[in-house]
Order: sequence, then C-alpha cells, then structure tokens
Amino acid sequence: MFLALMVSCWSPEQLCAGRGQTSLVLGEGSGTEFTPFEDGQVVQVMEPPQGGFGLPFRARSLGLRIADQFLELEMRTEVDGEVLGEFLYEDMISYCQEDGAGLMWGTATPIDHPDFVASEDLEALRGKDALMVVTATDAIGDQVVAEAWVEISLRE
Repeated sequence: MFLALMVSCWSPEQLCAGRGQTSLVLGEGSGTEFTPFEDGQVVQVMEPPQGGFGLPFRARSLGLRIADQFLELEMRTEVDGEVLGEFLYEDMISYCQEDGAGLMWGTATPIDHPDFVASEDLEALRGKDALMVVTATDAIGDQVVAEAWVEISLRE
C-alpha cells in the first residue's frame, strides 16, 4: 500500500526521469509482462548474450532515471556462499512503461566459474539454491540492489 501511494505521487514521465522512491525487482515474463520471482522459483540455466552460462531474468525498476534508457547493471550469481560469476553490463537498455516503471530483459546473472566450463559441468548445480544479485545504477548515480533466491534447473 505504501509503495502504491508513493508511485501515485509521480507521473510516469517523472518516474522515468528518476523521481520517487527507488526499487528493483527481479522476475520473468514476456513482452511487457513482468512477474516477480518467488523464493525458490525454478530458473533454467541458459547461454546469455555475454557468453558462458547464466540465470536469465527480467528486472523492473522504479525511481531510476531511465529517460535516456541506459542503466549500468552489476550482476552476480552465488551458490553455497561462493561467487560463480560476476558481470558488468554498462549499457543495459531499460524501457519506460506506461506506469513509469523501467523494464529490462535479455540478460542473465553469470555462471563463469572455472568448474563450469562445459554444459556437462553444470550437472553439479542441478537443484541447488542460487542467489541472484543485481545492482542497477542510472546516469546520475542513483543505485538500487535486487536479490532473488532461485533453484537452478538444467535443460534435459
């Protein structure tokens, strides 16, 4: 309820220009649809645009300046307290939605650990809990962090 009240104080244009309370949520969806990840949600490993392996996500932001569309994303995947990969995406496009939220897709938190070079190496991760951590920074330096606990799945 509080978030709804904060959002209603700003127009979509103002939110896309970097006004209001900041937030970032990781999830999934298609087109303009977005559904936040639930704790323990199963996420299938894929080969992301940056190469290697990763856990795909969409991200929905509020309050970050996305009027110029670009955000910097720092992405990290952890399993059993160990970092399996980190990646800095300097020009992530965030699309301003009608409600003033920014929507991003087409990337993944990385798995680029030396123990997981080939597809068959990933079997050790099947069913493991992973922490996906994404930090978004806008053009004026405002920053917000999102985390999601998911279960790793592999293609059969």
